[in-house]
Amino acid sequence: MEPSAAAKILVISSNQSLRQSLTSLLRDPIFEVTDCDSLRSAFFAIVSQPIDLVLADDVLLDGEILDFISRLRLGGNKIPFIILTQADREYQVEEMRRQQVEVIELSSLRDSSYIVNVVKHLLIESPKSSIKRRFQRRTCNLDVFFETVRGGEVSLSKGMSLGLGGMFLATSYALPRIGDFVSFRIAPSHVSPVEVEGVGVVRWVRERSVNGDPSGFAIEFIGLTADTRERVSTMISYLTP
Repeated sequence: MEPSAAAKILVISSNQSLRQSLTSLLRDPIFEVTDCDSLRSAFFAIVSQPIDLVLADDVLLDGEILDFISRLRLGGNKIPFIILTQADREYQVEEMRRQQVEVIELSSLRDSSYIVNVVKHLLIESPKSSIKRRFQRRTCNLDVFFETVRGGEVSLSKGMSLGLGGMFLATSYALPRIGDFVSFRIAPSHVSPVEVEGVGVVRWVRERSVNGDPSGFAIEFIGLTADTRERVSTMISYLTP
């Protein structure tokens, strides 16, 4: 794979051990990770090279990261940020979200797959992402019924995007949690004369509408039968790129 095809991630932390842990965690052919130990060096990295996403430690940077992001936003830079923070910094979380920053508690570092999935989500959503095409999904408007495997009522949602690996479901009903297993049933439509059923795991949740994007959640398909995968592929072929 050409070097330019990898998504460039910048890790910022004054803790060398944490930087090394995050860099190791994100070791993947689709990522190219660099790190900085200060906001000053991070600024020069951001303005001197294309960066697709920043992963920063708010605790060790003593909260200065919020001012740093505000200055970048005022300058028109919309680069996605993930901030690692502690539970006792809840007073800052609302401001982080106002800046459209993803917040992860440091305790979540134990779940490495969760962090990697959040990173991939933000890179996919970013219009400038160099790996977006590797996870390409098609826009759709499909009726999808879903139910969490742990129990609950069957709820109706709208499938807003669909790919071979998963889909985003918009709904006004109670949202599942990240990590929940969800059974789904895509109703017959103009792109499929038969129902498509399967199971997925919730990888990220949008708790409320943001900039016109509806609340909902994204699932990654798991254990689909060959027949179901073929049906999903056929549905995608009928959708406009």
